[in-house]
Amino acid sequence: MGEKIVHIMFPSFEKMDHAIPSVRYIAKKAREIRATQIHIQFVPLHATTLANLPLFLTVFKRQIDSDIRAFQEQYGDLSVIIAEAPRPLAKASDWEAVLDEYIVENRDTGLNYGMWIALGNDPLSEIILQTSIASLSHSNLRLIRVPVGYNLQTPQESFRPDLPLSKQVEELRLLGGHQIREPLLEVLKAPAVCEALLVIREMHDMHSSQEREIGFNPNQILQLINSNRQRQGTKQELSSSALTNNKGPLIEYKLVKTEKRRHILLPLGIYISGLLRKNEYQGE
Repeated sequence: MGEKIVHIMFPSFEKMDHAIPSVRYIAKKAREIRATQIHIQFVPLHATTLANLPLFLTVFKRQIDSDIRAFQEQYGDLSVIIAEAPRPLAKASDWEAVLDEYIVENRDTGLNYGMWIALGNDPLSEIILQTSIASLSHSNLRLIRVPVGYNLQTPQESFRPDLPLSKQVEELRLLGGHQIREPLLEVLKAPAVCEALLVIREMHDMHSSQEREIGFNPNQILQLINSNRQRQGTKQELSSSALTNNKGPLIEYKLVKTEKRRHILLPLGIYISGLLRKNEYQGE
């Protein structure tokens, strides 16, 4: 029986204070899914980082050994294996290619048990974006951020300086996460559903200065859809019954809610429509 391996990748740019708390947090998650090993790989994103990583790895390995002894209950029987050397230098803009290469290399060594990308307090936006895009193809990707240090400007209800950093880890939402993947694919596979969502988003943006929750009735939505179609040179007008069918998936996947026949864009609908609204499409 093969080993059940969880992989951790550390994009290494500046500070690495989050490394030990990240491993401790992921070890707990790995045990929950009955993994047997954690494989750790560092990826330098700057020439200076590449030069300093070997020395850091020496210290990090000692820290991990000490952490396993101190938190045996957290690690259990997990084997933690740290790559002997960092991967070759990579630009942050090439991160998606780095992920694809690593996944292909490890496809037959238990990668189905997950890969975690661990970021520190000030993550690079390119890493977040490209990991999110890669998650559409690789569903077992996870992205976490460790809030190193105690930010006194944190909202009071979520400020917990009494907790260790490994218990303050934030799991970031990715496009490939099941909460986003299913509704996104549902919208993408039906141009008319996408059209309805984008029109509701267009109306939402036009009224976003209002303090109250914004809602639109079916006639308003239908009128704007047909106005847009006419402007785009589309002869076929959308019927009221077709609009009702097209809105169904938006309501089912909680992109839009209805109250008293008014349709209100929900946070997930804002997120997905924001990803799609620059796309060129023709409503059908």
